[in-house]
Amino acid sequence: MPQTKAAFVDLKKKVVALPAALVALGARAALSTLISAVPDLVWVRKNKEAVFVFAGVMLTVSGCLQWRSRFAPCPVDAAQCSAVQCMPA
Repeated sequence: MPQTKAAFVDLKKKVVALPAALVALGARAALSTLISAVPDLVWVRKNKEAVFVFAGVMLTVSGCLQWRSRFAPCPVDAAQCSAVQCMPA
């Protein structure tokens, strides 16, 4: 019985690994096609730190702007006000 269980576990690992390997091969082909179509994407890979810092700064600025406007008044126009549901129509 333990041999059967071990064989089943080994088969299960192979069955799970095969689709993952095929997906990895497909992803590699898709990435190579994308890089050949848009060669500037290589710059992003070479400058990961700068891209990461820029994205972090932009997310921080966006968060600060949303935080600042959290108590902004409703629009003066009644149609716009009912669209954002700030008061009953």
